[in-house]
Amino acid sequence: MPDLPLDRRSLERALSIELSSGLKNRTLRRQAAGVGVTTGGVGGLLVDVLQEREAASLERAFRVLALLFPRERLDRVYLGARSRSGRLRGAAQEVLVELLTPPWRDQFLVLLRDLEAEPTPRLAAPGPERRGDFVSALLAQSSAIVRVLAAHLVAESGWVETLPQLRATLASLGGDNVRLVQNAIDRLEGQKARAHG
Repeated sequence: MPDLPLDRRSLERALSIELSSGLKNRTLRRQAAGVGVTTGGVGGLLVDVLQEREAASLERAFRVLALLFPRERLDRVYLGARSRSGRLRGAAQEVLVELLTPPWRDQFLVLLRDLEAEPTPRLAAPGPERRGDFVSALLAQSSAIVRVLAAHLVAESGWVETLPQLRATLASLGGDNVRLVQNAIDRLEGQKARAHG
């Protein structure tokens, strides 16, 4: 129903929210590689969840974009943007470049870029401050599953310096999630006690 009147400001706000969410998850995935999170174990699961959240935000952004431009057949642009064909991806990006203005255009193009093709910020041994910043960003996410996985990644990696952040997160969780994060805290405290003998 392309003639159905919709509040443009609300749609623009929704688009900004979805693009921002996708970019946050993309940034966290890049940071994960930068602090040495591997593709196996809890780290791999966390990266997969972040990637799925990013993809869902991109899909919702395209849905909002289709409401903003109901006559543009943006469903095809979305399919082209997600295609394995470089030609189709390029054509989809051209449509977005022509249709959108900054900052939306730039945000869409970043989200459509292949993260694996980008240079990965790697350090030989990322320090506690960098790991702490990464964990803080994970624990600030609205997703309880991201926060629980972050706690278990920390425990699996032995990042005892993040214990205060994990303890502070307990208050924002409920149900079984409290127990899961508490288990991660207990593991870390055990590691800390063994290290100090």
